[in-house]
Amino acid sequence: MDWVYWLGFVATAALIVFVYNRRLPGRSAIPAVLLGLVVGLVWPFTLWMVVGFWWHWRGRPDPRATAAITAQLQQARGFAEQADREGMHTSAAYWHAEAQRLAAQQDQDQGTRVSPGRTARIVATCAAATVATLVVIGLAVGPPPEATTDTVAAEPTHEPANPAASTTATRPAAPTNPQPTQPAAPVVMPNGTVVDVIDGDTVDVAVDGGGTKRVRVLGIDTPEMFGAEQCWGREASDFAERTLAGQRVRLDSDPTQDDRDAYDRALRYLVFPDARNYSVLAAEAGAARPYVYETPVLLHPEIVAGQQRAQAADAGLWGTPCYGVTDELAVVEPAPAPAPEPAPVPDTAYDAGSGGGVAYYENCSAARAAGADPLYAGEAGYSSKLDRDGDGVACE
Repeated sequence: MDWVYWLGFVATAALIVFVYNRRLPGRSAIPAVLLGLVVGLVWPFTLWMVVGFWWHWRGRPDPRATAAITAQLQQARGFAEQADREGMHTSAAYWHAEAQRLAAQQDQDQGTRVSPGRTARIVATCAAATVATLVVIGLAVGPPPEATTDTVAAEPTHEPANPAASTTATRPAAPTNPQPTQPAAPVVMPNGTVVDVIDGDTVDVAVDGGGTKRVRVLGIDTPEMFGAEQCWGREASDFAERTLAGQRVRLDSDPTQDDRDAYDRALRYLVFPDARNYSVLAAEAGAARPYVYETPVLLHPEIVAGQQRAQAADAGLWGTPCYGVTDELAVVEPAPAPAPEPAPVPDTAYDAGSGGGVAYYENCSAARAAGADPLYAGEAGYSSKLDRDGDGVACE
């Protein structure tokens, strides 16, 4: 602490002598030196006094600026009265508005920019700040380090039986079970609890502070289990139930995505307190595949990497019985007996995921153009790929 104090003392004294010589050139420097020595001894208090009085006087309105505003206000009111007498309504309205603006500014200068306190209160505050400054400097610098020696006392206090052991008695004992220092795992502050699992990528979350929010998980798409059930749809939902039900999570948005989807579901990541992301976990388990809607999410590379690990392990929908094909519900049945070849039919487009008709629509725009929307499960033209929410109604 001593060197900090004396450094401030020298700097303060030198600054006072410099300002004195600049402001009063040709005068004797003795008064400046004496003043610098006195003020330098209490330089923390001097510093806070300068700050305090600067703050004190900065709140006072500038007399010149106040006089200028007053003159402009009188001029604006005179112009407004003259315009009223001459019937110049537009000009009168302008000068009345200008007069109101100047009057408001004048009231602000006189009402809000006032002195924050008296001089005595400023001096007391500066004295308290000086004490706090000295305490902080003392804590920051700390006491001088104590002298240390290179010798380390031996653990045994008796004379060793083996003279050779005396050469190693001063060595510090090695740890019996050294453990490498591991970085602390990141901690995620949750802001909600999963209270219901709708399917593999849709859940209800009770948000801290009140209310329940339906969340569509970002970056993944799981097989459907409602309407036209798809292969691994129920298993994906079971995985979400085991992983998410009752868990505390944080809801993270993605700057590349919208806040809500067309069904008013919040688009969020689900992040566990240990920083694991459900989207990546579901892809690694083979319960979901990466999903891109117009723009990939920020975690798309991590989700793709999780899917690749699942594919390599034939996990989830990448193994039996789906083998990566989830458009239809896979049913394992004995091989049927050979049937006679059916009569040839016209080459008409047919959607394997539709409700059984021969109509086929590439997308909902084509269905609307044909006047067939909405399409219900079981009707001609219905396709599971057109039913994103899996409620049995496509292109609604």
